[in-house]
Amino acid sequence: MGANFEVNYSFNTTDTVSYSRMSCSYLLCTILLFVAVLLAVTVTGTILLMNHYQAPPMSDGPPHISTNQDEANALVTVERGDGSRINIFIDPNCPDYNSNFLRLEGVQTSLLHSLTDHDTDLKSVKGQDRALLVNLAEEVAKLSAHAGQLKMDYESLRRGQNNLGQDLSTLQTEQSRLIQLLSESQINMVKVVNSVSDALNAMQKETGGLKARVKADLQRAPVRGVRLKGCANGLKQIHALTIQGNYEMRIDLEDFENSTAFAQYAVFGVGLFSVDPEDDGYPLTVAEYTGTAGDSLLKHNGMKFTTKDRDNDHSENNCASFYHGAWWYRNCHTSNLNGQYLRGQHTSYADGIEWSSWTGWQYSLKFTEMKIRPTREERESK
Repeated sequence: MGANFEVNYSFNTTDTVSYSRMSCSYLLCTILLFVAVLLAVTVTGTILLMNHYQAPPMSDGPPHISTNQDEANALVTVERGDGSRINIFIDPNCPDYNSNFLRLEGVQTSLLHSLTDHDTDLKSVKGQDRALLVNLAEEVAKLSAHAGQLKMDYESLRRGQNNLGQDLSTLQTEQSRLIQLLSESQINMVKVVNSVSDALNAMQKETGGLKARVKADLQRAPVRGVRLKGCANGLKQIHALTIQGNYEMRIDLEDFENSTAFAQYAVFGVGLFSVDPEDDGYPLTVAEYTGTAGDSLLKHNGMKFTTKDRDNDHSENNCASFYHGAWWYRNCHTSNLNGQYLRGQHTSYADGIEWSSWTGWQYSLKFTEMKIRPTREERESK
């Protein structure tokens, strides 16, 4: 006898941490990109302003034209808005003064028109630059607001990441604690199993001589129609036999129409885990049904044996007295193989030799037989 326990507990946080790192990297790249765009826009605006203020200032008024102010030989002197002067000289040897004056007036008119057009173009350029600077300032304000929002989101993400790290640490602590508790539980269970094994070994030494006699008694040919007497004696012998190894049980049934069926259980024992089986009521251990009669015994698994003078069932009444039998009753039964021999159909309820999954609760069977033997693994090991 022994017990094997295996504890598998795994916890993987690699995917969660990788996802958090990827989110942080993406957010940082986005912030750096917006900062680069903001710097480029700022440098462009600065260059435009410098070009604007480096242009020569122009006077809003028209140029001033005078004659023979500083130069004696100059016919016309043109003074521009920036203070510079243009002297126009006339060849004194030229006899055609009228044509020269006419030509001079045309040059003066053309010059005035050119200066006026240049001043108008300069004012138009100033207006466009001013509008461009206003739009640029608005875009810079929007980018700054967006960058601030991104910074707030980044701080929130960092706080969430810190909280997640704390939760993971707490979970790892709880995991270590659970593993420690499971290890302690496994050690304690091994101690219990060893204690039970020692007790069973001691009982096997005491009952070694009884095995052969009990086995011979149980292998005798059954007598039809005869009920066993002395239930405690038989239970004691079955207990002494089934604690020697792993046993299976087969129950053969027959009704008064000569129909037969069987129920087989791969696990069977009486008082397997009892230190004092008689005082404990010889509890039933049964599992793994196969057969043709249907299962009517698994409901009784783990129950103590109840007789009219020893009530071990879960019912308010004594099931053995109420259903006229002796069995591993629960509350009360699905089978009652030690019930009354009522020869088939009967009007009373469930107080005959019943196997409810095959014939119901109002048919008392003609013949039943319970047989046990070591399991195949147990037989092959000997």
